[in-house]
Amino acid sequence: MHIILHIGPHKTGTTSVQKTLGSARAELASKGISFYEDNFFNKNNHYVFHHAFSPYLNSHFHTPWFKSMRSISQENMRQGIKKAISQFTGSALIVSSEDLSILPEEGLRSLRIFLFEECGATKITIVGVA
Repeated sequence: MHIILHIGPHKTGTTSVQKTLGSARAELASKGISFYEDNFFNKNNHYVFHHAFSPYLNSHFHTPWFKSMRSISQENMRQGIKKAISQFTGSALIVSSEDLSILPEEGLRSLRIFLFEECGATKITIVGVA
């Protein structure tokens, strides 16, 4: 599966991109593309990937909701992501998260390894706004 990571820094319209992708889910599916939308942890994916892969967990607890995620281990978060990804069909999956833009290099490396080794990614493309 080709995984497309949309890394939109804060205040660059990432939530709008996610809403548009979510509303175009059927059209995307007809082209073999799925859109990752986490309905368990956080619907717009802003926090879930950061929490699962950040080596500095306490550096980003800025909302009451995110503070409550401390009770979910990184391993459990990763397994939830893996399970969600395994349920997608098609040849490509779009993952959009603005908090990937603040994930340290070590966390990005862990995410890359996870997507290839645990989730069966065959290719990863990063799309971002500078």
